[in-house]
Parts: sequence; structure tokens; C-alpha cells
Amino acid sequence: MGTTALEATGHGPDLNKVRERIAKNDASMKQPGLRGFAKAMDLATDRVLLTMGETVQAHPVASTFAAGVLGGIGGAGLGQETAELLREAKSYHTGPWPRTV
Repeated sequence: MGTTALEATGHGPDLNKVRERIAKNDASMKQPGLRGFAKAMDLATDRVLLTMGETVQAHPVASTFAAGVLGGIGGAGLGQETAELLREAKSYHTGPWPRTV
């Protein structure tokens, strides 16, 4: 919620640089032989970043509130799963065999 509020006040990524990267990557995707999954994913990531940045700047209060709600839901879900995640991590670390050392 805090990072969304900071971005809403203008302290987020420079959207003009993101637009330039999108234009450059979009032009390179149109050239034959340069299509690749990694380039497509980079282009998609930049487009998502641009869309989210524009949305946060256009609707600062609503996007800050939405980020707070989503963070709270994620935190509540993680709290219930933490014990199971720790047990699973411990089993990977120790292994199924008994240690004799």
C-alpha cells in the first residue's frame, strides 16, 4: 500500500522510459528472425508496468486502497500457510534419512 501511495505521488518508475523501451522492443519484434520468448516476455512486462503506472497516476486513492486490500488478503493467506511451509522447508533441508553425524 505504501509503495503504491509513493508511486501515486510521482516517486515511481519513469513512464516515459518505459514507453521508449516498449517502442524499441515492439519494433525489434517486427523484424524477421528476432522473435523469441524472452523478448516477448520483456515486452509484456514493460506493458504491464506502463499500464499499472498509468492507472496509479490516474486514480491514486483507489489504487492505493486496492493495493492495501490485496496486501491484507495476501498476508492473511500466508499466515495460515507459514507453518506448513516451514515444515516443508525443514524436510528438504534434513532429508528423509536419519542423520548419523
